[in-house]
Amino acid sequence: MKYFIGFLFLAFSFASCTPPLVFTDAQPKGVKAIANFQLHYQGTYFCTGDSSLVKVEENCIYKEKSYTFVTSLAALDSMENVYFEEGKVFMDDQEMPFEILYLDEQTLAGNYIHRDTLFSIGDKQLLKYFRGHHILNTQINAEHWNVWLLSKDQFGNLALSKTVLPERMDRLAAITPVTNITTTDRPQYEISPTKAAFTKLLQTRLIFEECDYYEWIQPAINF
Repeated sequence: MKYFIGFLFLAFSFASCTPPLVFTDAQPKGVKAIANFQLHYQGTYFCTGDSSLVKVEENCIYKEKSYTFVTSLAALDSMENVYFEEGKVFMDDQEMPFEILYLDEQTLAGNYIHRDTLFSIGDKQLLKYFRGHHILNTQINAEHWNVWLLSKDQFGNLALSKTVLPERMDRLAAITPVTNITTTDRPQYEISPTKAAFTKLLQTRLIFEECDYYEWIQPAINF
């Protein structure tokens, strides 16, 4: 019961993490944004990091993971933003309810599928394709963008890479000017690379580090 309550608190209390390296523009400069992920990227994948399913659709990427729980009716009744309706449990700000099974008058079980959207193409999330990579641009504020890479390997699997600070900042400064914009205890730097400089950052992988690996799940063939 405590595990389930703790899970709900964590799953629906996300705090956005500020990246250590931000860009002044969506990357790369001079490359037009596209309206959808390429067809050969679309499909279902298995995330080796957290065992979730990753689905790449025409205009978004999201993770899904199933959680089975057993808890008491009183525990759910005491939770805020949770309510029952026609044998299902609903939570505020969540599109999908989950069904429950009563084990007795006070105990119930259920299976909840949590969905976490990683990227959804729109005004503040721009997708570009460049040098064999999908470039995922997310606007943080009026001045800065966060940039991820989504790359497909020869086996049909995907790698998601996020920005990190290089061990030697002088190597980054040799490619593009770097501005220290740290305002808290966590270091943060700003860059505004040209198209040529961004190409070099891609080639060297100086600021991009793989954080997730998604294995392609081949669809079943029905005869």
